Amino acid sequence: MGGSELECVIKIPTPSCPKCGKEGNETIARLINRDEVSCNFCSHAIDLTSENWTAYLKEAINAVGKLGTAYRKIP
Repeated sequence: MGGSELECVIKIPTPSCPKCGKEGNETIARLINRDEVSCNFCSHAIDLTSENWTAYLKEAINAVGKLGTAYRKIP
């Protein structure tokens, strides 16, 4: 299982919904190259364009890439 396959499985928290205040989870793959995602609870759009959010997502992608590298080394 490579990094991109892990991105399809591993979920991370999304920003809190501005309407209902709840925090959902989405797979990393679903969040890549998206400007918004729908709240899991009320379907309101959640903005994913803030600098803090994009930095967080980039860190998650890098971590999954490292995890995939380690996983491929397991006999």
